[in-house]
Amino acid sequence: MGVKKTLLITGYLVIVTCAILAVSELFLRLRGYDPNEFDAGDGIRIIFDGECDYRVKPGCRPDINESGFRDRPFSLNKGDKKRVLMMGDSFVMGLNVPSEQTLPKMLERKLGEGWEVFNMGILGYGPDQSLVRLMGEGLAFAPDIVILGIYARNDFNDIYKNRLYDDRGGILTRTPGTSLITESGMERPRSRLCGLLRNLFQRKKIGIISGTLLCDGPDLLLEGVSDREKKINLMRIVLRRFSSLARERGFSLVVVIIPGYENIVGNQPLVNEDVVTTLCAEESIPAINLYPLFLKENNKAALYDKNDHHFSRVGNALVADILSRYITREAQPR
Repeated sequence: MGVKKTLLITGYLVIVTCAILAVSELFLRLRGYDPNEFDAGDGIRIIFDGECDYRVKPGCRPDINESGFRDRPFSLNKGDKKRVLMMGDSFVMGLNVPSEQTLPKMLERKLGEGWEVFNMGILGYGPDQSLVRLMGEGLAFAPDIVILGIYARNDFNDIYKNRLYDDRGGILTRTPGTSLITESGMERPRSRLCGLLRNLFQRKKIGIISGTLLCDGPDLLLEGVSDREKKINLMRIVLRRFSSLARERGFSLVVVIIPGYENIVGNQPLVNEDVVTTLCAEESIPAINLYPLFLKENNKAALYDKNDHHFSRVGNALVADILSRYITREAQPR
């Protein structure tokens, strides 16, 4: 075969290959394929994100709004109503109950017509991710009150493993490229086709990362956990940043310390929860520890879903009542 013919064939193959790649990329884009989108179960789709490690895909279920939160569409226009943003993890998002039985919606009904409560809870989120979403989106809604739910059994570890922030001498520091997603190389690729190939060849890695992000296993600080002091310091300065935002933007901040099923029904002693209480006191942040309030209930098991141990409708109703009375009495907007 002559040199000229070889070059022609090579050129033809290059053109055909480029055309196939271009058509494949166009097809994936037209189909709306997102290589950083994955199934989290129950119809929930998550999207890997370097800003907060992951978000819930907007509109992935009928009860997920355009911002990726489990609520009605959010409006920037407040009107005459006072606005509460409720942030936290799966206890706030409430996937185990119908949307109208979630804690934020029950609180909204308890507070009455002059109030609206936005459900900004996301399954698996730590307070650091809630802080990112508050600064990136929540403040635009001009909240009067921000309620931060802390599930202390795992939130210390969430802040630590997410790698969104670091402690630089007591100062909360966000350095570009430090999140779990960016460090793992799972940020959104430029090409959808490259992302598809990455997912095909890195299924095990993706599964590990997804499991790490969404896993909410216990992290009991006084039981030989590594980097105990660093986790406590990270929680302290994250709470401090929430508090400084409240002063700067003129909203009231309330932390709700959520006890686990194991604490209330299984009679496990409090460990992390007491640490959060101390940190809030040191930072002059109002905090409601639900533990002693739950212990007063006759049927403690009814407060939790018997299958997944999140708050049941009964538990959400009790917490909503506690919060509404507190807001009416103590946390009126400034």
